[in-house]
Amino acid sequence: MISAIACSTNDNSYKYRHDGNRFREKESYKRAKRYKDTNFKKPFKNFIEIPGKEHVFISKYEVTKGEYDAFLEDIKQSHPGLYWTSQIDYEAWRDIPNYSSTIYNHMVKSYRHPGYDLRPVVNINYQSALNYCQWATLQIKKKDNKKNVIVRLPTEEEYDTIVSHYKIEINTDTLQVYHDYYGELNANLDYYFNNPVLDTIQSHPVIDGAFIGDYVFEYPQTHDGICSIIGNVSEIIGKDQVYGGNWNTLTDKLHEPLPYTYPDPRIGFRLVLEILN
Repeated sequence: MISAIACSTNDNSYKYRHDGNRFREKESYKRAKRYKDTNFKKPFKNFIEIPGKEHVFISKYEVTKGEYDAFLEDIKQSHPGLYWTSQIDYEAWRDIPNYSSTIYNHMVKSYRHPGYDLRPVVNINYQSALNYCQWATLQIKKKDNKKNVIVRLPTEEEYDTIVSHYKIEINTDTLQVYHDYYGELNANLDYYFNNPVLDTIQSHPVIDGAFIGDYVFEYPQTHDGICSIIGNVSEIIGKDQVYGGNWNTLTDKLHEPLPYTYPDPRIGFRLVLEILN
């Protein structure tokens, strides 16, 4: 499971976060130049084999809104029923716990813009994620019909394996995710910070530079490039189960369950690709 270390009350913590944001902007530009979306032209290039799981691969990235929109466009004419039941619930942006009812209202329209195509898709239900997995399986088989593959959602055990294998843990003293390779500001969560003006400990998701789910390539957390196992968006693993915390999760609340009944701006998903015998 994820290990969270207690937050700092160090007077330098607020300054560190803003210095870190400048560093993150430079790194983001570099990653954006390297990133190519999945689009199934080379279906295995964005998947990493899960340690100890032969022929089972997890995507480096959460499914993007652009990828999900491509799925909807592809089934619009051929499967109209599936198309309508798999829609993104844009209105869900109006109902985020712990915020006023109007602070995210602009996202109802803004999230439709192509500028969000490389951010994780959110505001979908469990069945819609399954529908996407079935569609993705067909896309991969079209590109490589020699392989018997399925695309599915990851399990909690598979996530735990990755966290344990790569020794991923959160240190909220320095706003870092530590593991066996990287040492940089790389988890999109709701962080505590010491406000020197008010002389109080506060929290806010924008302290790390991201007010919502950020670009899927933004937070590499393993040496082979798996991003945002912790943070960014919580990821669907079952009908009422999610994993990993999100941009709205306080660092000391990562182990608390996040109710998942309806589409939610804090919840997305990623893919597992399994090669069958």
